[in-house]
Amino acid sequence: KNLHSKSEFLADLAMSLGGYATEKLIFNELTTGASNDLKVATGLARKLVTVYGMSETLGPMTFGDTQEMVFLGREISEHKNYSEKVAAQIDGEVSGFIERAYTTATEMIKKYHSHLKLIAERLIEVETIERAEFEVLVADIIPKAKRQKKENMDLPQGLSTMAAAQANGLTFKNIPKGCRDHIGNKRHWDQWPVFK
Repeated sequence: KNLHSKSEFLADLAMSLGGYATEKLIFNELTTGASNDLKVATGLARKLVTVYGMSETLGPMTFGDTQEMVFLGREISEHKNYSEKVAAQIDGEVSGFIERAYTTATEMIKKYHSHLKLIAERLIEVETIERAEFEVLVADIIPKAKRQKKENMDLPQGLSTMAAAQANGLTFKNIPKGCRDHIGNKRHWDQWPVFK
């Protein structure tokens, strides 16, 4: 996927600040553990304003002329094509994106505190959790649309060909993408095995 929406970026920002918010809310103590997340979040917020034109205040403009100079390695230089007043506005917008994302992260942690505790307790027991187990732990908060999509990922037992799948009411669209890619043209469903 090459196109990303503003709402996706805002969700990514909130997610990036989740560790920081958790430390502050749960432990009332900040550590250096979230430093890379803060760097990523700040960089993304700055891109929202200066590269993607997603600032409501500054509007659909880009700021800064970035050029790559390649000799003896790669060096990136940025030519500042805006005033100090605009630079202060950019900083204010970046700060605003970060503050709103932090608020969202804090709200989510408060809302799903019991799930966070459950996951933390399980991690103390086993150190790592695979995706399948994680999804079981948070199954009741996964949106219905995503649950249904997940449920459709595997064909029911006993369906070993596309013809059998089609006969049981499965359409080309709800066959797992990996199988669809392998199968190719749906006219030839009955010739290809399904990977279970």
